[in-house]
Amino acid sequence: MITTTGAATATATATTTAVSVAMAATVTTAATAVMVVMAVATAATAAAMAVVTVAVVTVAAATVVAATS
Repeated sequence: MITTTGAATATATATTTAVSVAMAATVTTAATAVMVVMAVATAATAAAMAVVTVAVVTVAAATVVAATS
């Protein structure tokens, strides 16, 4: 009886540990994927801001040229 209980406890502990490891790996992988998406989005935002900046500078320059000519 004690041996059976001990074996069941050991099995349950091993199963719990395996599930915990699998969950941790899944969460880590998901978190990494989210971080990659965020990094890509940040890079895309920076690129878009650069385009907008160039457009603003171009319009400002054209405005100055139009005002002074």
